[in-house]
Amino acid sequence: MAGPPIISVIIPTHKRRAQLRQALLSLAEQDCGRDCWEVIVVEDGEEEPPNAELAALMERMPLRVFRQPYSGCGIARNTGAANALGRYLVFTDDDCLFPRDWLSRFRKAFEGASGCVVAGRSTNWLRDN
Repeated sequence: MAGPPIISVIIPTHKRRAQLRQALLSLAEQDCGRDCWEVIVVEDGEEEPPNAELAALMERMPLRVFRQPYSGCGIARNTGAANALGRYLVFTDDDCLFPRDWLSRFRKAFEGASGCVVAGRSTNWLRDN
């Protein structure tokens, strides 16, 4: 990474490795340059050994993983924020999937509205969720 990223994507997770894997695979396909973003996963109360799949995904994207005793989603988000290197923080969940231009659109919005909050909405395509 040439310098600090522009965007830090923060994902708290609690015992949902299958969903997290899908979310991260989706993020790995972003069209935003690798040097402009990072992903921070906070494993909140995970009792299993560190996930080898996460280590493999580190080769596909700028990914850092933190573990903490179970504290809840809000505290996990704060842990991610405290460790973020990006100028802007984007919070999402471990069961989301992202279009290829998701981060590019955030970057454009941040650059056009410096000092403002940028919000978006999600569409839940899972009928049983």
